Amino acid sequence: MHVVFEKFEANPDHSFYVNDLTIDHFLSPLHFHPEIEITYMIRGSGLRFAGESVQTYRPGEIIIIGENVPHAFISGKEHYREKDPAISRSVYLLFRKEMFGKKFLEMPENSFLPQLFSEVTRCIKVRDDKDKKFFKLMTGIASQKGFPRLGLLLRLLYELFISEEKEYLNVPDLSYKSNLKDVERINKVYEYVFANYQKDIRLETIAEITCLVPQSFCRYFKQHTNKTFSSFLSEIRISQACKMLLESRKSVKDIAYEVGYNHFSTFNKQFRKIMGTTALQYRKIHEL
Repeated sequence: MHVVFEKFEANPDHSFYVNDLTIDHFLSPLHFHPEIEITYMIRGSGLRFAGESVQTYRPGEIIIIGENVPHAFISGKEHYREKDPAISRSVYLLFRKEMFGKKFLEMPENSFLPQLFSEVTRCIKVRDDKDKKFFKLMTGIASQKGFPRLGLLLRLLYELFISEEKEYLNVPDLSYKSNLKDVERINKVYEYVFANYQKDIRLETIAEITCLVPQSFCRYFKQHTNKTFSSFLSEIRISQACKMLLESRKSVKDIAYEVGYNHFSTFNKQFRKIMGTTALQYRKIHEL
């Protein structure tokens, strides 16, 4: 995981970048860029990092990520099978809000755009409806050229703005001053935790990865993620537990042990704290 800053080359024929990507798995490092990103997940599942948020992602979700907000998508283990690996597909686009111009944004008909842009640093998730409205808009943008493509982007932004299904992933007024060295260092932590969350992760081990002593690492991690390392580790484990609850028929107790909890009571406490419900209730709600 070396790439932490992404630069997208301008195309003289287009004012923004769009790609319909099909691949075995996503394994993007924690990265950032000056463009606003909108990603629609068509196939695949895994973990998504967006600012302070750590969640599982599933097909049918669209997410808006603000400029310079650190984020990453990491596919689940089913995408790494040697035999018949699961496939990942997403459509994503990137644009700079400056492309619209000051006069355009000041037009009364476009007043929703500055309001939406002011919210995207929080990162916004929306579940698509049964008519697949956002799927049609995103794939339409990817297949069009010229004005129809720009027109569909504006329609997409308006539909996202008026959606009643918006979920804000981060608290208001977060600011991100992404530094390449710091993001690369945090990347190493994310990479290690994702590969080893099922095991007992000692603070001394994770601190050594960042070339810090444990006490300094705890301060450093809190400063750059606005959460403690233990909270972050719990979010990773509970996110993986949520994924397993929906994709398998394993018992809650078995899942608790598989994601790294040695004590079932601790798992129950952390699950309720992070998800606001019990694991059994979570499975029942999302099976409906």
